[in-house]
Amino acid sequence: MAKTPSKLGLEFTLERVEIPIRKRIHESAHALAARLIWPRITIAKRTSDIEFRIKDGVCDMRQAPWHEKILFRETVDGKFALELDMTVSLTRTQLRDWRRMAMGYILLAAGQTADNIGFAGELAEAPLKATAKDLQASHPPELYATGAIDLQMADFLDISPEGVTISIPLISALDITKVTRRLHDLPTVGTAVIRIQKCDAEG
Repeated sequence: MAKTPSKLGLEFTLERVEIPIRKRIHESAHALAARLIWPRITIAKRTSDIEFRIKDGVCDMRQAPWHEKILFRETVDGKFALELDMTVSLTRTQLRDWRRMAMGYILLAAGQTADNIGFAGELAEAPLKATAKDLQASHPPELYATGAIDLQMADFLDISPEGVTISIPLISALDITKVTRRLHDLPTVGTAVIRIQKCDAEG
């Protein structure tokens, strides 16, 4: 009888986002913040941020380059959770500010200034002498939808090389922020589909 491993390396990629009520909007740009909650006993949280575009209510990332849709390659054990926060539609300027803010968190965590990092694309517009604290000064964009799902390592021990997909209902974040006394469920505005595959991530 094979011994059950205590940890498992998993890769999480964004496969699809569906927002039916945005079908009448030809295209919009959004940012997605993903969080793995307690992937293993020594790690309380891992975070990842990506950009995506919704066309006629759908973002299909199945054929997108891997680097555009990868969220995590992480070792997990026992119970953990995946949370997603999707922003409202962003302008080009807002996307640039969001990238700068995300880079600010990275630089601050690394204890570096922007002078030590080679910015590419729109990030090159950031002042070269800006510090990580300066880059974090931008206010986070407003959230449009949010969702979460509880997961178990054991559910992914015997998956095929192609992996499996999970669907995460996205509820209206705008309604969550409203101070009301409503008793009915918050509206679901869409769904995010995440592909999970085994990998050789190390703890």
